[in-house]
Amino acid sequence: MTGDDPTPANVQKWSKNLKATIVCKGPEDIIADDDEIAINNTGNAMMTVGGTGDVLAGFIGGLIAQGATPFDACKYATRILGLIAENLVDLESSIRAIDLARAIPGATLKM
Repeated sequence: MTGDDPTPANVQKWSKNLKATIVCKGPEDIIADDDEIAINNTGNAMMTVGGTGDVLAGFIGGLIAQGATPFDACKYATRILGLIAENLVDLESSIRAIDLARAIPGATLKM
């Protein structure tokens, strides 16, 4: 979207420019704000279906509404959804966004 390669440094540059926390989804998710960068390497290619970004955004928003900082909410939500996808791939031949959403309550109780 920016024309820059999705490197941690570039994601943080755009985060600073926009004064926002950014999650750049990919094989490794890059989470950046003004001060911090985190890499999430959980998940799998089966998450590349429509709606998973919506589930992630809703999860992040819910965490922020409960008092998490945007950076921590992004880090936590990307990690949990990635772990859910890793567990689901052992049980299912495909993953739908609703499968991820339905698994969030059980996954968060274990953390």
